[in-house]
Amino acid sequence: MALANRDRVLQSSSKIFKQFRQSPIQHWACFSKSIKTLRPLIQQTLLMGYIFVFNLPAVFVRYLGSAANCAFIRGANRIAYGPKSEDYRAQEGKASSLGPGLEECKTSIASSGNATDMYGSSVLERAKSHGTAFYNMTGLYRDGAGTAPWSKSLETIADLYALETSASNSPSPSRRRSSISNGALFTDPYKGSLKAPTYVLWGEKDQACGRAICLDGLGDYLGKNSEIILLPRTGHWTPVQQNSRTVLAKMINLCAARDAKPVSKMSDEVAKLYEGTILITKK
Repeated sequence: MALANRDRVLQSSSKIFKQFRQSPIQHWACFSKSIKTLRPLIQQTLLMGYIFVFNLPAVFVRYLGSAANCAFIRGANRIAYGPKSEDYRAQEGKASSLGPGLEECKTSIASSGNATDMYGSSVLERAKSHGTAFYNMTGLYRDGAGTAPWSKSLETIADLYALETSASNSPSPSRRRSSISNGALFTDPYKGSLKAPTYVLWGEKDQACGRAICLDGLGDYLGKNSEIILLPRTGHWTPVQQNSRTVLAKMINLCAARDAKPVSKMSDEVAKLYEGTILITKK
């Protein structure tokens, strides 16, 4: 979706600039309009400039994550929470960025029977070096987790087929019409679009992802009964900020608990915990 917004902005700016290039005097205003059209993309590129650093050789990435007592990590967490936020805790921010420390790796919890569960040996090895832990945690930027193509497993294909068959054979006319009008579940009206109901929490104060590139048009990629919910006082790290992590925990419990039932309007449930919740999209 973000890549589609990028292409849309570039194409719009290019068309406007062509008008200026064909007749500079007559369409002088088109030059400034083409630059203005590019502004959201330029801003987003600057906001995500740190990703370039994560793709440097390993020695530089490890140094960035450990230098000056993890100054980069502490600074990033401080910015994410806001300079005046009372929720910021340096220790929690460091732990969320690097994973368990050496002392935590020694802890264990009771499992079934007399067995105990502990962190694996690979976690302990990462904990011995802040640089190594940081390098592993930033691997998703280098390994293409967000940009490389994902392929459906055989199990996923089978589940999608069962879901489509169930919708087609449903006694409810609305479900049958929905299945027909939306096409097969294997056909993407938008490349990368989702099929299952999806709930998106978006922090309005996000300092890394601008709405114009990373949020606008997202509803086109979501399945039926999906919602996009805006949290006005939340920033980039929605799962760990105190004013929003309780919301995320409630949503997970509503969807994944053993006795979970379909939620007709997730935004109403969020509003019970988060004052000022805004429903942006409902499909």
